[in-house]
Amino acid sequence: MQSARPILVRIVQDDVLKFKADVLVLKYAQSLYGADFAAYRHLTDSGFKVKLPREGDYAFLQTEGTLPATHLLFVEWLNFIDSAI
Repeated sequence: MQSARPILVRIVQDDVLKFKADVLVLKYAQSLYGADFAAYRHLTDSGFKVKLPREGDYAFLQTEGTLPATHLLFVEWLNFIDSAI
């Protein structure tokens, strides 16, 4: 039986196109803005077809070397804010 491995979560202010991580988590508020726009545009310019999440959902994908982060997680944000209030 495997023992549990700790998960390190860091909130970092950096360039999403240069930051190395196992998973880069970005908010998606039903429209693309700063960091999520930069990552989306970089992936689509590299030939990826990125399906953005619907309300209350998420999109998880492998970046296949197009970003230093090996995986990207878009989390739909509007529904998260509504449920936290």
